[in-house]
Amino acid sequence: MVCVSMAHTSKKKLAPNTAETIGDYFLMSVVHARTKRDAYALIKELLGKEERIVLAKRLAIIVMLVRSYSAPQIEELLKVSPDTVGRIVRDMKKGRYAHVIRYAKNNSKKFEGESFLDLLEKLLEAGVLPLGRGRWDAFKRGARQSEYYDS
Repeated sequence: MVCVSMAHTSKKKLAPNTAETIGDYFLMSVVHARTKRDAYALIKELLGKEERIVLAKRLAIIVMLVRSYSAPQIEELLKVSPDTVGRIVRDMKKGRYAHVIRYAKNNSKKFEGESFLDLLEKLLEAGVLPLGRGRWDAFKRGARQSEYYDS
């Protein structure tokens, strides 16, 4: 079993306005980065590898669900548990991730000029999502079964 450690958070609560202010500052720092490289550097320096992987996989699961991938396909391709996919499905039904879902639908085939499959391939190659023997072949097989497959 692999143990993934997450960020340590203080038990001391911030005042709501302080939490909102620093949250806004974080988001604006990333949004207003001058280049994709600058935004990546900020994220890489601020978030640990495990945090980046968790966020990337969560985004990928949501987008893949919106694009009609089956739970078993997602589990195999992203190496996540059925519980993880099920939790995200339940959260989506409760209205969570509404902005992510809308973004995925409005950008169904493009992400800054790249298809979703191209983006996932880059994530896999960059080590954001772990690679395994035959993983890319399994991903391509799963992708071909999707209605969004571009031949």
